[in-house]
Amino acid sequence: MEENVSPVILIEKINVDPEESDLFLKGWAAETEKFKKQPGFISTQLHKGIGGSGAFMT
Repeated sequence: MEENVSPVILIEKINVDPEESDLFLKGWAAETEKFKKQPGFISTQLHKGIGGSGAFMT
């Protein structure tokens, strides 16, 4: 990049059918491996809602 820019922070809320949470987590893990190979990538964290919720936030 030729411009001096600050880091970008992406916050995303994802709603998943609670019964499909395990499938979502497997897919998330696979996609995260792809992101780790991208130039400039620093990190990602996935947070899960409580109480059987299907809500996730990155």
